[in-house]
Amino acid sequence: MENLSVGSSYEWNVNNNGDGLTFTDMSGVPTVYVADSQTAAYLRNVASEQANSISSDLNAAVFPSVLSEFNYYMGPSETTDGTKVTSQQCLEWKDLDGSWSPKCLPLGGNSIWAVAGTPVPLGYTDDENANDNNQDRPTVILSASIDSTSMFHELSPGANTAASNILSLLLAAELLGSSIKDEVLDQLYSRITFAFFQGESHGFIGSRLFVKDVVGGFECQAGNEGIPSVLKRKDEASTVRACLNPLRTDLTFQNLGDVRGMIAVDQVGNLGGGKNLYVQGGTENGFDAFLSEVMIELSANGEYTAQASSASNNNEDGTASLPPSPVSSLVKLSESGAGGVVLTGYDDAFVANSLYHSHLDSVSMRQSIDKDAIAASATLLARSAVAAAYQNENNEVDAATAAAYALDLLPNAVSSSSTTFENIYN
Repeated sequence: MENLSVGSSYEWNVNNNGDGLTFTDMSGVPTVYVADSQTAAYLRNVASEQANSISSDLNAAVFPSVLSEFNYYMGPSETTDGTKVTSQQCLEWKDLDGSWSPKCLPLGGNSIWAVAGTPVPLGYTDDENANDNNQDRPTVILSASIDSTSMFHELSPGANTAASNILSLLLAAELLGSSIKDEVLDQLYSRITFAFFQGESHGFIGSRLFVKDVVGGFECQAGNEGIPSVLKRKDEASTVRACLNPLRTDLTFQNLGDVRGMIAVDQVGNLGGGKNLYVQGGTENGFDAFLSEVMIELSANGEYTAQASSASNNNEDGTASLPPSPVSSLVKLSESGAGGVVLTGYDDAFVANSLYHSHLDSVSMRQSIDKDAIAASATLLARSAVAAAYQNENNEVDAATAAAYALDLLPNAVSSSSTTFENIYN
């Protein structure tokens, strides 16, 4: 992700705080994870018996044979005869009997976004009959990565790497939606958007596509009005718009408005035993700095406090590196025209034993999750979103005033012992 990250030379995972297997050279030997302990013990015993038999007699017959079948292609991208294996070939794979049997797992999946307040209009914004109410507003995005990875891709629980982010953002949305009426949210200068991005562990696939469409400007070859889609919103009779080329099943994102900034959240379930959250970025003047100041102001009197990361301004040009997050996509694709901050559970490096991108990142394995830290993060995210949306067009509202406004609208905090928290957590 060297060219995709902001400050790509900065190393966040300095202690390789995962299982380390992703970066281990297996010398070209296909490697699998055997979850069942009895099967693993059997395979080990068979391997030992075979090794002992061969060492005593090189011509000895070795039994029993152990065979395994791989569901996906695990060979090189180019074979010894020069044949290139592309994703398209992999997806078109057919077995000897002619049956279609794709041998690769596509990356990505579905990213999800939604707004607080009145829903974004479904119709095309240039339609003279479209409802102008709640349109032409910039948007502030709260985002999270919802995927994880490991040496064994299908065994990537991501309790802290991903699930803590998802839970924090869902709880923030629930707090905001249950506490503030739509009419009040609609009066804020900016719209609040929640976005959950998939494929972030593989080059920010979800956020890059979203930002490219929203910030870069999506153009449908059939015209931006698109075609009627089969998708419908709940309790609404009208269908959304879609595009066949490039394929988009829903074009409602075209009505989101300009992206003013983004707040991302990362790894807030494991703070390394402490009670400090950190704000990455926001070191320069402008809306980014306002976001940072607001988050620090809002957490000043809490049990869990947010402070500016010591990783700030660590690049040669004096700019701050950002940890892997959707904010990087916004900064890169907008060519620094828009940016944001990242709320993290670590300072200038991932906390020790964070189990980042590990098959052990699970509460049933080795991960220890701080529920109160997630609740505190959710509260801070919700309040920061309101404060950010309250900032006016000319950035004339100071952080203290915006924070006070948010606290007035959201006096109650998320509790880790609440039924809502437990239902989502479990």
